[in-house]
Amino acid sequence: MGDVILQLDSIVQRHEDKIMSSSLGDELVMMNFESGDYFGINAIGNKIWEYLKEPIQVNVIIKNLCALYDVAPAQCEEETLSFVSNLLKEDMITVR
Repeated sequence: MGDVILQLDSIVQRHEDKIMSSSLGDELVMMNFESGDYFGINAIGNKIWEYLKEPIQVNVIIKNLCALYDVAPAQCEEETLSFVSNLLKEDMITVR
């Protein structure tokens, strides 16, 4: 996974078969079946996870988040790329 470079036009999707998730209010708790690692995701991360149910470009996720939340586009881009990169590092998503 380390050789994949995440770009704004990358198409990403979550690994449904590797992750179990459960909502706790606005937050999400996830477990990676392969590693056994648990992750707590805040409300915005939960929204990104929802978007990842279907293949979607990273720049579309950013555009959608900017429309939903009062956030500067540059900050949204930086934080979204960081979050999605972490999901990739944990093998929770695919990139093409």
